[in-house]
Amino acid sequence: MLKATRLLLMFLLLGFFVPGLGAGLQGETPAAPPQVPPAGPLTSKNIAVITIQGPIDAITLSSVQRRLKEAELAGADAVVFDIDTPGGELGAALGICTAIKKTQIKRTIAWVNPNAYSAGAIISLACQEILVSDAAAFGDAAPLAFNPASGIKSLSADERSKIVAPIVAELVDSARRSGWDEKLVQGFVSRGAELWLVKHKSTGQQLFVDRYEYQMIFGEEPAQGRPAVASSPDAEPAPKVPQGAATPGSTDLRPAVPLNPADVSQANLQLSLKPVPSTRPVITPADAGQWTLLEYVSDGKSIITLRQDQMLRYKMASGKVNTDEELKAYSAGVQIGRQDETWYEVAARFMSGMIVRSVLVVLIILGIFIELIHPGLIAPGAIAGLAMIGLLLPALLTGLAGWWEVLAIGVGIVLLLVEVFILPGFGVAGALGLLLLFGGLVMTFIPSASALPFADPGARWRGLQYGLVSVTIGIATTGVVLYYISKHAKSLPIFGRLILQERGADDQPILATASGGPLPASIGDAGTALTPLRPSGKMDLNGRVLDVVSDAGVIEAGTRVRVLAVDAFRIVVERA
Repeated sequence: MLKATRLLLMFLLLGFFVPGLGAGLQGETPAAPPQVPPAGPLTSKNIAVITIQGPIDAITLSSVQRRLKEAELAGADAVVFDIDTPGGELGAALGICTAIKKTQIKRTIAWVNPNAYSAGAIISLACQEILVSDAAAFGDAAPLAFNPASGIKSLSADERSKIVAPIVAELVDSARRSGWDEKLVQGFVSRGAELWLVKHKSTGQQLFVDRYEYQMIFGEEPAQGRPAVASSPDAEPAPKVPQGAATPGSTDLRPAVPLNPADVSQANLQLSLKPVPSTRPVITPADAGQWTLLEYVSDGKSIITLRQDQMLRYKMASGKVNTDEELKAYSAGVQIGRQDETWYEVAARFMSGMIVRSVLVVLIILGIFIELIHPGLIAPGAIAGLAMIGLLLPALLTGLAGWWEVLAIGVGIVLLLVEVFILPGFGVAGALGLLLLFGGLVMTFIPSASALPFADPGARWRGLQYGLVSVTIGIATTGVVLYYISKHAKSLPIFGRLILQERGADDQPILATASGGPLPASIGDAGTALTPLRPSGKMDLNGRVLDVVSDAGVIEAGTRVRVLAVDAFRIVVERA
């Protein structure tokens, strides 16, 4: 019975220890005063260039926050975000937007070099100005739902509306701060933005208007034809966009994409917390005859994505820059300094990869398992400790994990060691140790609230799902590895040395036993401890020297001991 209990404890330890094998918006922070849109090419003495490359994640957020603070302390009067990204996590993107809007640096510029899709477009719009390189592409920030078990999944209309609403609120706030057209930016997030570009005959102001506004201006059904922004010919017709009376100077959203009334109200609530009212003209029938049609921009069937020439034509970009020298010439800057991610941030992203984490956790599991059945070997425990550092340190350095997780894992391991070596049997210490290990390791997959202060509502839930999926994969993988070791340990170069060995009087091995072979002792056999058992050591059993492990506490040399349990890997003894 005791042997079965021990095996159960070991299996649970191995299973629960494996979670690392796989890899709403919260309360708003008061917004900074509105930024002043640039009046022309910026003139800055010291320019900090912060690179944002590759998929955007929580490490990107932590890194950008750090580098932005360093630029402030160094006295930069302009910061340029050199962006080339396919997109990434919504929570991280919103956190970067908040950091950009709250920075004390006078000018913020996004350099689309060459791609700013999805989260990259959201970040770019948070800046005061956008520059583009040759062949630049921008937009398509439609949110996608991802499940660790099933992958990308489609969203219902209601689910999409709830996710789109906070993004629309963020982009509209960015547009109002920096002078972008707040109807156009909504088309980067959702289908349904059917837009025409018009120009005021007297002021020369350009404006993107929807079908409802077009009819008031021109008194007829809109001219369509082929839109300037590429659209799929097989796509469904654009969804109908709700219309409502707009109030001049209000912070209320003027929808250009379909949203449920409740989600429009939620977006209005978020916009009301920001001190930037809309300056967009309110189109009424009195505007008839005052505007000229320039072009049909979008049919609303697809998410809007703009090319470099369109960015410039629609005044989304204020200039073209391809190199640092061109940036310096454009800005009349004196000094340009680049701030790339540090080595430990790059390492943290690498170490956070699914494959790397899987390897580290396997090392942790095997190291702890071997150390538990052969205490005192040191090397397996050291390897497990190094793997644990590799698993947790990157997240700690980048602020993505809390110290309580490390504490929970450490206390859990201590309690399990107490349960195995000091308090035999499966009791409170073992159960609590497993719980702490399980909670600590699974929580390393969940973004902390401090690291993602504006995380989307599903980010932490998805992290929990990753942890649970990893537990399942870890249990299966560990079981397979341990089964293989138990069957083939004798033939393996390293593990063969860990099989129980019977020794002669000269302390030389004379018999090695593997799983399924004869064992050198039986339960109940009595002998004498030849060395102190702390908890491992040697005993004399009828003239044979055996490697044994104490069941509870230290046993001094010369003490009579009795075999309590025996298997292919170890002999457990207690005081006779």
